[in-house]
Amino acid sequence: MMIPADDPRRPMYDEIWQRPALIRHHLDELDDLVRSTLPRDACQRWTRVLLTGCGDSYYAGLATELAFETWTGLPVDVQPSLFGGRYAIPAMTPPAVVFSVSHSGRVSRTIETVALAQALGLDTVAISGNPGSPITQEARWVLARKLAVAGQTPGVRSYTQAQLLLLLAALYIGECRGVFERSQAVGVKDQLRRTADSLEAALPRTDRLARTLAEAWVDATQFLIVGGGPSYANALFSAAKLVEACGVNAIGQELEEWAHIQFFLRNPHLPTLLIAPPGRCYDRALELASVMQNLGGSVIAVGSWEDSRLPSLVTHYFGINGESEEALSPLVTSMPVECLACHLAQICGERFFRADGRGTGVGRDRIANSRIIRSPAELTSPRRGGL
Repeated sequence: MMIPADDPRRPMYDEIWQRPALIRHHLDELDDLVRSTLPRDACQRWTRVLLTGCGDSYYAGLATELAFETWTGLPVDVQPSLFGGRYAIPAMTPPAVVFSVSHSGRVSRTIETVALAQALGLDTVAISGNPGSPITQEARWVLARKLAVAGQTPGVRSYTQAQLLLLLAALYIGECRGVFERSQAVGVKDQLRRTADSLEAALPRTDRLARTLAEAWVDATQFLIVGGGPSYANALFSAAKLVEACGVNAIGQELEEWAHIQFFLRNPHLPTLLIAPPGRCYDRALELASVMQNLGGSVIAVGSWEDSRLPSLVTHYFGINGESEEALSPLVTSMPVECLACHLAQICGERFFRADGRGTGVGRDRIANSRIIRSPAELTSPRRGGL
């Protein structure tokens, strides 16, 4: 391992290396939790799904949106908690369900989504890594498994567990609704399990390349991460890990939007990472990879180990082993930037979440102690005829 055991960045690094074991050892446990918690009749009556959360929890919803739509046969919306609670939920009617994701279970805006949904008669499911937390006391059904983390570290394990619970919930709902036969659901679950093999096989070389790039980018202060479809979730998540770990200005952008916006940057040479596994956006990723590279940027791509086209279009390539459907790809394609964030933080001597106190002192109450709106009547309506 390239980061010493006594280094303050090591806890995040360990979470990356231990993720294959997390998937292998706890997938059945999480599946049992889903199947014992969600009533079959509720899964059958739901007509619409909203996935909501803040930060990584929001990205977990985006990462699993394709699976939810494909596997459940239901219309699915994904929104950050503020918009989800104050705009999307008031427009919903029963029998719909809101999945509210919060690792800590203490995020005011996400607790608010549960309160507002229940006030409108919607079903609610809380997903958390903290059983007994405030959000688990509010929701009708709770999918919570205690997740040990080593202090204040950018979440890797928590993001993985949230995705697994959402994916397994989507799979079970689809089975209850007749979209899947039981044998088909078992097959999809086996694909989920094999993502651990893909991660494990790719991790050593991914870690080496991430270290090389971190050494080359030690003075970089801006990064751009691009992805389409489910990979957009990991573009946002990857940018978040760079911000949390290193304090750099990292932005996640949707694949097509890059062509409309960042194409015109005055300085197109900033480090750019393109997440492009096989899927519906792959052809567009090939087109834009060439454009990005021809602009003179340093383009790094993340994709399939078997890909013979994309690696030739970029400066460096992170190849992920194994083949799985696009809906499962976010479980494996976040790994390269997670490694990069760890190494860059260590090389630059950065402490996670800024050592100046912004993450643990100044503004600490900005998330967990904000006023919670519990009734739609408390929401302010826009005035007619202008301001």
